[in-house]
Amino acid sequence: MRKPFPRSPLHLTLCQFSIFTNLFLEAQLANVINAGSREEMREGKEILANKLGVVNNNHHRHHPARAREPSLADGLDHEIVATEGTIEGGIFHFRAGHYEWLLDIGETLGLGFDDMGKRRHGAPTTLHFCDALRVIYGSEDPETALAASFAVENWAAAGFWDELIEGWKGINAKRDTRVPVGF
Repeated sequence: MRKPFPRSPLHLTLCQFSIFTNLFLEAQLANVINAGSREEMREGKEILANKLGVVNNNHHRHHPARAREPSLADGLDHEIVATEGTIEGGIFHFRAGHYEWLLDIGETLGLGFDDMGKRRHGAPTTLHFCDALRVIYGSEDPETALAASFAVENWAAAGFWDELIEGWKGINAKRDTRVPVGF
């Protein structure tokens, strides 16, 4: 049975984004399965493993054995956040998964595990987008999958993540309880 869900725009946005984040895993796995070459398959696995929590191995970073504070001045835990490098030789951390970060944000907003990321909470538009992404991005037709991949990568590169983080920072400026923006 579906329990009542908080209906503030902030709660709804986080919930829908968490659904997209989880359902994107299905699309990414289909992209890996239907890859046209070993190289494409590996590129897809890089994305999938990173989304699940494998930290990129950037040989220029400090050695992982060195102790770090989980919350640094820039808000990032550099042991689990690396935007450069490869997952090859990277280390898995539960807390490095994208969905885990959203769960941490949800906790600060009073949302629990069962309130987020579940298909049953999806708005029709969110589910339509995610289902179409699964079919197109994970397509067996290489041209279709490549075009969808190009679109998704350009969406992210166009500043999506920067805008998302800036939005969370703006919310933090108005709240006593801060949401974790370091990802």
